[in-house]
Amino acid sequence: MLYLQLYQDIKDQILTGQLLAGEKLPSKRQLASNRGVSLNTVTAALDQLIAEGYLEAKERSGYYVLDQVLASSQPIKRAYKEVIQPAPEIDWRYGGVDHDFPINSWKRTHNQVLNQDPSLVYRTGEPMGERVLREAISKHLWTAKGIHAPSSHILIGSSSQELLGKICQLLGPLRLGVEDPGNHQWIQTLKPLIKQTLPIPLDQYGANPSADQLKQIDLLYVTPSYQFPTGTIMSIGRKQSLIDWATRENKWVIEDAYNSDFRYEGKPIPPLKAIDTHDRVIYLQSFSSLISPSIHLTFMVLPDELMYRIQKNHQTSCQVPLIIQATVAEWIQTGHYARHLNRMRRKYSKKRQVLENWIARKEYLASQGTNAGLHFILHYLGKDFTSQELVQLAADWSVGLSPLSDYELNFHSHHPSFVIGYGRSSLQAIDLGIQHLEEAWDM
Repeated sequence: MLYLQLYQDIKDQILTGQLLAGEKLPSKRQLASNRGVSLNTVTAALDQLIAEGYLEAKERSGYYVLDQVLASSQPIKRAYKEVIQPAPEIDWRYGGVDHDFPINSWKRTHNQVLNQDPSLVYRTGEPMGERVLREAISKHLWTAKGIHAPSSHILIGSSSQELLGKICQLLGPLRLGVEDPGNHQWIQTLKPLIKQTLPIPLDQYGANPSADQLKQIDLLYVTPSYQFPTGTIMSIGRKQSLIDWATRENKWVIEDAYNSDFRYEGKPIPPLKAIDTHDRVIYLQSFSSLISPSIHLTFMVLPDELMYRIQKNHQTSCQVPLIIQATVAEWIQTGHYARHLNRMRRKYSKKRQVLENWIARKEYLASQGTNAGLHFILHYLGKDFTSQELVQLAADWSVGLSPLSDYELNFHSHHPSFVIGYGRSSLQAIDLGIQHLEEAWDM
């Protein structure tokens, strides 16, 4: 349409500074004559610019560029330039999963459950999440991890952050204990619900809060089966002491199991929740890295008291599409999920072994926490570089790295250290990344 062309031209002149704030536009007749269009076309273009806040019409005077336009539009452009960064060619930053997804199996299951229940695409789901999924998770937790979790105590959500937010809203404002180093990113969005964040140091047995910290903490967030990011496994004695503290002081512990299902050496580590006979542990796990990030599905096992309080406050509303919930439930029940985990465990183990073999050959490199998960810590013991300098050297060779300092509060590593995420990288990309990093760090 002709009016849209005129509208876009005037808008571009405003945004690029060719038309200045407060400047008067030519009259409608002049614009129509210059463009060879009708007055109606000019009026339609000017009306749209007024509606979007670029122009104002002054009676018997004409059309003017609004004073606020340039001040509000320019910073937005600069912000995008600062925030949007191209992904590195070889991305070893934490996060991401292998792209080898069993799409045919997923499609068959998806179509099957939809044929059985077409109402999945339009009906309202249960507030806690679909019963069929909660029952499937309940059985899986008992057979695979020894966790007794009635389906009535399982809460489904779209992300760990969403479910953690529900807990903080229920208990807050609260004093939160978190491992240091650890996963702290989710805390930022929940700051209004958190009175104080207390960094908990680690030792060889896992999170080790001091007696003074235990007096202050209302809620303790830990990753006991595979501590993020160090890979430390919490000892049975430390686990029991945390449960005893929570029971004695009427406090709560959140156990985030994240990637502990991917264990490459020895038997699976029994969860903290499996020995929680006093019902003080909240168990949290996401399917994002276990199945696919795109399904946006996480679950939480709640103690009796918190389950009652959430239901009483009507603090539940599951946002996960019903078709996704039904497909995952069927996947678990028919064994597709277990087979998928086993297949991916073998695949990730091969990637890990390639990186381990490389590190073992390098005098100035050391690894930590390689026996599980989709990441490990890489320590650089060589020349006198800072972590940021090494990150930049790697970036110059198109390798993306996450410094350990991104996950530290009070803790500081003795050497430049990095959280190496290898989940998304193919074996070929890992080989290329090794070559590039050797060149970048002159090894």
